[in-house]
Amino acid sequence: MPRIEEVKLFFSEPSGQFRTEIAFRMPEDDIKAWLREEARIVKLAYLIKLRYSISANAPPKPSSFHFDRPHKSYSIAKRMICVACEWFAIWMGHISYLIAKTEILVPNGEQDRSSPAPDWYNYLLKYPEFNEAWLDGLSLSAACTFDQKTPRAGIIFQWSDAHKHREPIQWFYDHHIPLWFIWSNKEEEAILNDYSLAYLQPPEELVEEALTRLFSTPNVPLAGLIMQRYFRLGSDPITNKTVEFLRLQHAPSFVFEFTAKRFLRQELSLRRFGATADASLSALKASRDNEIQVAAQAASSFPYHGLLVTVEE
Repeated sequence: MPRIEEVKLFFSEPSGQFRTEIAFRMPEDDIKAWLREEARIVKLAYLIKLRYSISANAPPKPSSFHFDRPHKSYSIAKRMICVACEWFAIWMGHISYLIAKTEILVPNGEQDRSSPAPDWYNYLLKYPEFNEAWLDGLSLSAACTFDQKTPRAGIIFQWSDAHKHREPIQWFYDHHIPLWFIWSNKEEEAILNDYSLAYLQPPEELVEEALTRLFSTPNVPLAGLIMQRYFRLGSDPITNKTVEFLRLQHAPSFVFEFTAKRFLRQELSLRRFGATADASLSALKASRDNEIQVAAQAASSFPYHGLLVTVEE
Protein backbone atom coordinates (compact mmCIF):
# COMPACT_ATOMS: atom_id res chain seq x y z
CA MET A 1 0.00 0.00 0.00
CA PRO A 2 1.64 3.28 -1.05
CA ARG A 3 1.58 6.33 1.14
CA ILE A 4 -0.97 9.07 0.50
CA GLU A 5 0.30 12.60 0.28
CA GLU A 6 -1.38 15.96 0.54
CA VAL A 7 -1.15 18.20 -2.51
CA LYS A 8 -2.36 21.69 -3.45
CA LEU A 9 -4.43 22.14 -6.57
CA PHE A 10 -4.66 25.53 -8.27
CA PHE A 11 -7.72 26.64 -10.20
CA SER A 12 -8.32 29.72 -12.32
CA GLU A 13 -11.57 31.55 -11.55
CA PRO A 14 -13.59 33.33 -14.31
CA SER A 15 -12.62 36.58 -12.65
CA GLY A 16 -8.97 35.81 -13.34
CA GLN A 17 -8.11 35.08 -9.71
CA PHE A 18 -6.55 31.79 -8.60
CA ARG A 19 -8.08 29.43 -6.07
CA THR A 20 -6.34 26.61 -4.21
CA GLU A 21 -7.74 23.36 -2.85
CA ILE A 22 -6.19 20.63 -0.74
CA ALA A 23 -6.38 17.13 -2.27
CA PHE A 24 -4.90 13.70 -1.57
CA ARG A 25 -3.23 11.22 -3.93
CA MET A 26 -0.47 8.67 -4.39
CA PRO A 27 3.07 9.90 -5.00
CA GLU A 28 3.85 10.50 -8.67
CA ASP A 29 6.48 7.74 -8.82
CA ASP A 30 4.01 5.17 -7.47
CA ILE A 31 1.37 6.27 -9.97
CA LYS A 32 3.82 5.78 -12.84
CA ALA A 33 4.85 2.36 -11.50
CA TRP A 34 1.23 1.19 -11.18
CA LEU A 35 0.33 2.47 -14.66
CA ARG A 36 3.40 0.73 -16.10
CA GLU A 37 2.43 -2.61 -14.52
CA GLU A 38 -1.18 -2.17 -15.60
CA ALA A 39 -0.11 -1.60 -19.21
CA ARG A 40 2.13 -4.67 -19.03
CA ILE A 41 -0.49 -7.10 -17.73
CA VAL A 42 -3.14 -5.75 -20.12
CA LYS A 43 -0.80 -6.33 -23.06
CA LEU A 44 0.13 -9.79 -21.72
CA ALA A 45 -3.54 -10.78 -21.66
CA TYR A 46 -4.08 -9.37 -25.15
CA LEU A 47 -1.08 -11.21 -26.63
CA ILE A 48 -2.03 -14.57 -25.09
CA LYS A 49 -5.62 -14.27 -26.31
CA LEU A 50 -4.35 -13.40 -29.78
CA ARG A 51 -1.77 -16.19 -29.77
CA TYR A 52 -4.27 -18.91 -28.78
CA SER A 53 -7.53 -17.43 -30.15
CA ILE A 54 -9.06 -17.32 -26.68
CA SER A 55 -12.47 -15.71 -26.37
CA ALA A 56 -12.56 -13.94 -22.99
CA ASN A 57 -13.77 -10.56 -21.78
CA ALA A 58 -11.15 -8.60 -19.87
CA PRO A 59 -12.15 -6.98 -16.55
CA PRO A 60 -11.92 -3.19 -16.14
CA LYS A 61 -8.45 -1.81 -15.64
CA PRO A 62 -7.27 -0.92 -12.11
CA SER A 63 -6.95 2.71 -13.25
CA SER A 64 -10.73 2.68 -13.76
CA PHE A 65 -10.86 3.32 -10.01
CA HIS A 66 -8.78 6.50 -10.43
CA PHE A 67 -5.76 5.66 -8.31
CA ASP A 68 -3.89 8.13 -10.54
CA ARG A 69 -6.08 11.12 -9.64
CA PRO A 70 -6.20 13.45 -6.63
CA HIS A 71 -9.23 13.13 -4.36
CA LYS A 72 -11.03 15.58 -2.08
CA SER A 73 -10.41 13.69 1.14
CA TYR A 74 -7.87 11.28 2.58
CA SER A 75 -10.51 8.59 3.16
CA ILE A 76 -11.75 8.70 -0.45
CA ALA A 77 -8.20 8.54 -1.78
CA LYS A 78 -7.37 5.59 0.47
CA ARG A 79 -10.55 3.73 -0.50
CA MET A 80 -10.00 4.15 -4.25
CA ILE A 81 -6.33 3.18 -3.99
CA CYS A 82 -7.20 0.07 -1.96
CA VAL A 83 -9.84 -0.99 -4.49
CA ALA A 84 -7.43 -0.46 -7.39
CA CYS A 85 -4.70 -2.39 -5.55
CA GLU A 86 -7.03 -5.33 -4.98
CA TRP A 87 -8.19 -5.12 -8.60
CA PHE A 88 -4.74 -6.15 -9.76
CA ALA A 89 -5.58 -9.53 -8.16
CA ILE A 90 -8.63 -9.71 -10.42
CA TRP A 91 -6.30 -9.34 -13.38
CA MET A 92 -4.07 -12.06 -11.94
CA GLY A 93 -7.12 -14.34 -12.02
CA HIS A 94 -7.84 -13.32 -15.61
CA ILE A 95 -4.26 -14.04 -16.66
CA SER A 96 -4.32 -17.30 -14.71
CA TYR A 97 -7.36 -18.42 -16.71
CA LEU A 98 -5.66 -17.52 -20.01
CA ILE A 99 -2.47 -19.37 -19.09
CA ALA A 100 -4.46 -22.42 -18.04
CA LYS A 101 -6.26 -22.35 -21.40
CA THR A 102 -2.93 -22.50 -23.25
CA GLU A 103 -2.50 -26.06 -21.94
CA ILE A 104 -5.37 -27.34 -24.09
CA LEU A 105 -5.11 -25.01 -27.11
CA VAL A 106 -2.76 -24.92 -30.08
CA PRO A 107 -1.02 -21.58 -30.70
CA ASN A 108 -1.40 -19.67 -33.93
CA GLY A 109 1.74 -20.55 -35.85
CA GLU A 110 4.49 -22.92 -34.78
CA GLN A 111 5.22 -23.55 -31.12
CA ASP A 112 8.18 -21.62 -29.75
CA ARG A 113 10.57 -24.23 -28.36
CA SER A 114 13.54 -21.89 -27.88
CA SER A 115 13.67 -22.96 -24.21
CA PRO A 116 12.10 -25.67 -22.03
CA ALA A 117 9.62 -23.04 -20.80
CA PRO A 118 6.02 -23.10 -22.09
CA ASP A 119 5.22 -21.66 -25.51
CA TRP A 120 3.51 -18.56 -24.07
CA TYR A 121 6.61 -17.75 -21.99
CA ASN A 122 8.99 -17.99 -24.96
CA TYR A 123 6.56 -16.07 -27.16
CA LEU A 124 6.30 -13.15 -24.74
CA LEU A 125 10.10 -12.83 -24.50
CA LYS A 126 10.03 -11.38 -28.01
CA TYR A 127 8.37 -8.23 -26.67
CA PRO A 128 10.42 -5.55 -24.85
CA GLU A 129 7.87 -5.21 -22.01
CA PHE A 130 8.62 -8.73 -20.83
CA ASN A 131 11.97 -9.98 -19.62
CA GLU A 132 12.97 -13.28 -18.03
CA ALA A 133 12.96 -11.88 -14.48
CA TRP A 134 9.38 -10.60 -14.81
CA LEU A 135 8.11 -13.75 -16.54
CA ASP A 136 9.85 -15.93 -13.95
CA GLY A 137 8.05 -14.00 -11.24
CA LEU A 138 4.77 -14.57 -13.02
CA SER A 139 5.50 -18.28 -13.41
CA LEU A 140 6.20 -18.64 -9.69
CA SER A 141 3.19 -16.57 -8.60
CA ALA A 142 -0.30 -17.75 -7.69
CA ALA A 143 -1.39 -16.94 -11.25
CA CYS A 144 0.43 -20.05 -12.45
CA THR A 145 -0.22 -22.21 -9.39
CA PHE A 146 -3.12 -24.58 -9.93
CA ASP A 147 -3.05 -26.72 -6.80
CA GLN A 148 -5.47 -26.66 -3.88
CA LYS A 149 -3.41 -24.08 -2.01
CA THR A 150 -4.56 -21.34 -4.40
CA PRO A 151 -8.19 -20.38 -3.68
CA ARG A 152 -10.27 -19.82 -6.79
CA ALA A 153 -13.78 -18.60 -7.45
CA GLY A 154 -16.21 -21.36 -8.38
CA ILE A 155 -18.72 -21.38 -11.22
CA ILE A 156 -22.20 -22.74 -11.88
CA PHE A 157 -21.75 -25.36 -14.59
CA GLN A 158 -24.78 -26.45 -16.63
CA TRP A 159 -23.21 -29.48 -18.28
CA SER A 160 -26.45 -30.53 -20.01
CA ASP A 161 -26.05 -27.58 -22.43
CA ALA A 162 -23.38 -28.09 -25.09
CA HIS A 163 -20.94 -25.23 -25.67
CA LYS A 164 -18.11 -25.66 -28.17
CA HIS A 165 -15.86 -23.04 -26.49
CA ARG A 166 -16.35 -24.28 -22.94
CA GLU A 167 -13.74 -26.39 -21.22
CA PRO A 168 -14.63 -29.96 -20.20
CA ILE A 169 -15.53 -30.69 -16.59
CA GLN A 170 -12.24 -32.49 -15.99
CA TRP A 171 -10.31 -29.33 -16.94
CA PHE A 172 -11.94 -27.46 -14.05
CA TYR A 173 -11.25 -30.36 -11.68
CA ASP A 174 -7.59 -30.49 -12.75
CA HIS A 175 -7.23 -26.80 -11.91
CA HIS A 176 -9.13 -27.14 -8.61
CA ILE A 177 -11.93 -24.76 -9.58
CA PRO A 178 -15.09 -25.39 -7.48
CA LEU A 179 -18.13 -26.37 -9.55
CA TRP A 180 -21.83 -26.19 -8.73
CA PHE A 181 -24.11 -28.22 -10.99
CA ILE A 182 -27.69 -27.35 -11.88
CA TRP A 183 -29.94 -30.33 -11.13
CA SER A 184 -33.17 -30.35 -13.18
CA ASN A 185 -35.15 -32.80 -15.28
CA LYS A 186 -32.91 -31.86 -18.21
CA GLU A 187 -29.83 -33.26 -16.46
CA GLU A 188 -31.81 -36.26 -15.23
CA GLU A 189 -32.88 -37.07 -18.78
CA ALA A 190 -29.32 -36.69 -20.07
CA ILE A 191 -28.12 -39.26 -17.52
CA LEU A 192 -30.91 -41.66 -18.50
CA ASN A 193 -29.73 -41.40 -22.11
CA ASP A 194 -26.05 -41.73 -21.24
CA TYR A 195 -25.33 -43.59 -18.01
CA SER A 196 -21.65 -42.67 -18.16
CA LEU A 197 -22.78 -39.29 -16.78
CA ALA A 198 -24.30 -40.88 -13.67
CA TYR A 199 -21.41 -39.68 -11.51
CA LEU A 200 -22.83 -36.15 -11.89
CA GLN A 201 -26.11 -37.08 -10.22
CA PRO A 202 -26.34 -35.91 -6.58
CA PRO A 203 -27.26 -38.56 -3.97
CA GLU A 204 -30.96 -38.52 -3.08
CA GLU A 205 -30.09 -38.25 0.61
CA LEU A 206 -28.20 -34.99 -0.08
CA VAL A 207 -31.08 -33.59 -2.13
CA GLU A 208 -33.61 -34.54 0.55
CA GLU A 209 -31.51 -32.87 3.24
CA ALA A 210 -31.25 -29.66 1.19
CA LEU A 211 -34.99 -29.58 0.47
CA THR A 212 -35.84 -30.26 4.10
CA ARG A 213 -33.72 -27.30 5.18
CA LEU A 214 -35.29 -25.13 2.48
CA PHE A 215 -38.83 -25.90 3.58
CA SER A 216 -38.15 -25.63 7.32
CA THR A 217 -39.29 -22.35 8.91
CA PRO A 218 -39.86 -21.63 12.62
CA ASN A 219 -43.55 -20.70 12.48
CA VAL A 220 -45.12 -20.44 9.04
CA PRO A 221 -44.79 -23.33 6.60
CA LEU A 222 -42.96 -22.21 3.48
CA ALA A 223 -45.72 -23.74 1.42
CA GLY A 224 -48.32 -21.52 3.07
CA LEU A 225 -46.21 -18.42 2.57
CA ILE A 226 -45.69 -19.17 -1.10
CA MET A 227 -49.33 -20.00 -1.64
CA GLN A 228 -50.40 -16.78 0.05
CA ARG A 229 -48.14 -14.58 -2.05
CA TYR A 230 -47.86 -16.33 -5.38
CA PHE A 231 -50.82 -18.68 -5.82
CA ARG A 232 -53.07 -17.63 -8.71
CA LEU A 233 -55.38 -20.33 -10.01
CA GLY A 234 -55.15 -21.15 -13.68
CA SER A 235 -56.75 -23.67 -15.98
CA ASP A 236 -53.43 -25.21 -16.96
CA PRO A 237 -51.33 -26.53 -14.03
CA ILE A 238 -48.15 -25.99 -16.01
CA THR A 239 -48.82 -22.23 -16.17
CA ASN A 240 -50.03 -22.03 -12.59
CA LYS A 241 -48.11 -19.24 -10.82
CA THR A 242 -47.14 -21.36 -7.83
CA VAL A 243 -45.79 -24.12 -10.03
CA GLU A 244 -44.00 -21.53 -12.13
CA PHE A 245 -42.49 -19.90 -9.03
CA LEU A 246 -41.24 -23.24 -7.76
CA ARG A 247 -40.25 -24.31 -11.32
CA LEU A 248 -41.60 -27.74 -10.46
CA GLN A 249 -42.21 -28.51 -14.12
CA HIS A 250 -38.42 -28.50 -14.53
CA ALA A 251 -37.64 -30.48 -11.39
CA PRO A 252 -36.08 -33.96 -11.47
CA SER A 253 -38.30 -36.84 -10.40
CA PHE A 254 -37.12 -37.04 -6.79
CA VAL A 255 -37.27 -33.27 -6.25
CA PHE A 256 -40.76 -33.10 -7.75
CA GLU A 257 -42.11 -35.95 -5.64
CA PHE A 258 -40.62 -34.60 -2.42
CA THR A 259 -41.85 -31.03 -3.00
CA ALA A 260 -45.34 -31.98 -4.22
CA LYS A 261 -45.94 -34.29 -1.25
CA ARG A 262 -44.68 -31.61 1.11
CA PHE A 263 -47.15 -29.10 -0.29
CA LEU A 264 -50.12 -31.44 -0.45
CA ARG A 265 -49.58 -32.59 3.15
CA GLN A 266 -49.84 -29.03 4.45
CA GLU A 267 -53.48 -28.43 3.49
CA LEU A 268 -54.52 -27.61 7.06
CA SER A 269 -51.73 -25.08 7.44
CA LEU A 270 -52.56 -23.48 4.10
CA ARG A 271 -56.18 -22.86 5.08
CA ARG A 272 -55.05 -20.47 7.79
CA PHE A 273 -53.86 -18.17 5.02
CA GLY A 274 -56.93 -18.50 2.86
CA ALA A 275 -55.06 -20.53 0.27
CA THR A 276 -55.23 -24.13 -0.82
CA ALA A 277 -53.14 -26.41 -2.90
CA ASP A 278 -56.29 -26.92 -4.99
CA ALA A 279 -56.44 -29.26 -7.94
CA SER A 280 -53.65 -27.59 -9.92
CA LEU A 281 -50.72 -29.03 -8.03
CA SER A 282 -52.54 -32.33 -7.60
CA ALA A 283 -53.21 -32.45 -11.34
CA LEU A 284 -49.58 -31.83 -12.16
CA LYS A 285 -48.50 -34.56 -9.76
CA ALA A 286 -51.02 -36.99 -11.28
CA SER A 287 -49.73 -36.09 -14.74
CA ARG A 288 -46.14 -36.79 -13.72
CA ASP A 289 -47.14 -40.06 -12.05
CA ASN A 290 -48.93 -41.11 -15.24
CA GLU A 291 -45.86 -40.32 -17.35
CA ILE A 292 -43.70 -42.49 -15.10
CA GLN A 293 -46.22 -45.33 -15.24
CA VAL A 294 -46.45 -45.17 -19.05
CA ALA A 295 -42.66 -45.18 -19.34
CA ALA A 296 -42.43 -48.18 -17.01
CA GLN A 297 -45.05 -50.11 -19.01
CA ALA A 298 -43.24 -49.32 -22.25
CA ALA A 299 -39.95 -50.51 -20.77
CA SER A 300 -41.52 -53.77 -19.57
CA SER A 301 -42.74 -54.56 -23.09
CA PHE A 302 -39.28 -54.41 -24.66
CA PRO A 303 -38.18 -57.76 -26.18
CA TYR A 304 -35.54 -59.58 -24.18
CA HIS A 305 -34.15 -61.51 -27.16
CA GLY A 306 -30.54 -60.60 -27.76
CA LEU A 307 -30.03 -58.86 -24.42
CA LEU A 308 -28.71 -61.94 -22.69
CA VAL A 309 -26.07 -64.10 -24.33
CA THR A 310 -25.34 -67.58 -23.03
CA VAL A 311 -21.92 -68.95 -23.79
CA GLU A 312 -21.78 -72.71 -24.12
CA GLU A 313 -18.55 -74.63 -23.91
